Amino acid sequence: MLCILSPALPQSSAFELIANFKFEEATTQLQKNPSDNPYRDIYLANLADIASLMLDESEGKFEQVKSAFEKRLERSEALPTNEWKNFVTAEMKLQWAFVALKNGHDWDAFWSLRSAYKLNKNNIKDYPNFYLNIRTNAIFDILLGSVPSNKQWVFNLFGLEGNVMNGINTLENFNTSEPVFQYETQLIKDLISVYLLEEEAIAPLPFQPNADLSLFVQALIYLKTHMALSARSNLMEVKANLPVKAYFLAETYFLEESYEKAKVHYQAFLEQTKGNSYQKDTYLKLGLCELFLNNKAASEKHLSKAREIETANTEVDKNARKMLDNLMYQHLTLLRLRYALDGGFYEKAKTITEALNKEPLTPKEKVELNYRQARLNQLTNNFNKAADFYHMVIENAALIEESYYAPNAYLQMGRMMEVQGKVASAKMYYEQVLAYKKHPYKESLDAKAKIALSRLTTQ
Repeated sequence: MLCILSPALPQSSAFELIANFKFEEATTQLQKNPSDNPYRDIYLANLADIASLMLDESEGKFEQVKSAFEKRLERSEALPTNEWKNFVTAEMKLQWAFVALKNGHDWDAFWSLRSAYKLNKNNIKDYPNFYLNIRTNAIFDILLGSVPSNKQWVFNLFGLEGNVMNGINTLENFNTSEPVFQYETQLIKDLISVYLLEEEAIAPLPFQPNADLSLFVQALIYLKTHMALSARSNLMEVKANLPVKAYFLAETYFLEESYEKAKVHYQAFLEQTKGNSYQKDTYLKLGLCELFLNNKAASEKHLSKAREIETANTEVDKNARKMLDNLMYQHLTLLRLRYALDGGFYEKAKTITEALNKEPLTPKEKVELNYRQARLNQLTNNFNKAADFYHMVIENAALIEESYYAPNAYLQMGRMMEVQGKVASAKMYYEQVLAYKKHPYKESLDAKAKIALSRLTTQ
């Protein structure tokens, strides 16, 4: 979502149209009423295309947007050189890197990112007083500083370096009286806080709080922070009829165990979408809905379709692939417990936990139950009891060598120690996360542990 945050000029009506997902109207307005700032017009036209493709993708649309993007770069190149030219070109290339990555064009994404990085560094050197350089550089610091260790050498080879805490501190201190820039910066900080730092506080947006973009991003944040009902409320207020809206609405019902309603929205997403993202996960979830409803034949039909889909560019679809590979070994009630926790339905989670504690479970299933009980207690602020369960998970790590339970237990113990001001203990737990050599979420958990260690080191 970082790629759809625009450095539009204050009070730009085109930006307001984009922020409300009215992409075609924004493009038409820019064509009919060009401003006296060609850099802004180029940027906003590109932003409308990029945002539209990110939210409603298709292969044909990708090629169309790519062609328009290349023409805008040519137009920008022909304009006089100044601080805005390099800034806008760098931002456009950064946006394209996200789009290319999401559509499976990894090498294209890498070169676009590298080009944007170099333009930003040159602009800082040539125009050191141009304050928007600072924010773009902060985003690069965060992105490149979060690259997993096993891929860091590639970026270093091409001179791409970053420092997460430097980037975060820069954004924290970035202030402007212009509402659009402040709005964007707040969105960026919120997304980083939730997705990288796993914090749950959401600051009020100072500009356009009821715009579709604001409502949609906050819905994603609510889903990430175990507040499915709040996410649903926000999504219901989004006026644009985007396929991805149906997908996330389905997620809120699925986590609530309202499976019939979830099925309706998942099917609506499949009927509306023209792209590949989330399809593998959607068929998996449809299969699970039927499985939880004890409709085994219907479940296998959807699960077979999920297995047939090869495209898995998004993290969601990659996770779906992992689950499909192991679904035959999965205890279904434990799976229900996981989803209840994800959605923030803690009373239901407690009821499921009580029932599971009375069941005969295999040693591995007992470890998973301990892990879920640790998460439940942590999410309900019972840290002492959570720590007891996490220690049980860690003690039985040999039973689950390639599971994420033990490394995430260390990560969450580190977080709880940090909250309690026990810095030395927190560092020890974070370092143990990095010691694990192989598990399904290694890149993600390692990045979070590295950021946490960097944060503690700078305190």
